[in-house]
Amino acid sequence: MASPTPTPALPRLLKALVVSSVGVAASHLVLSDTLCLSFTAQASAALVVVAAALASLVRRSRA
Repeated sequence: MASPTPTPALPRLLKALVVSSVGVAASHLVLSDTLCLSFTAQASAALVVVAAALASLVRRSRA
């Protein structure tokens, strides 16, 4: 049986960007509604979500 061909990098990157955007939007809603944090705190939390998603993408591409 033939092994599946790997997915090209561009579709994986686009998927990661979409997932990151959803994560940023979700963290923004949760933080702004429940914790009443400042915009700076919301932005830093959103960056953490994006960094985690991109780190996951890099780990998967190296595997």
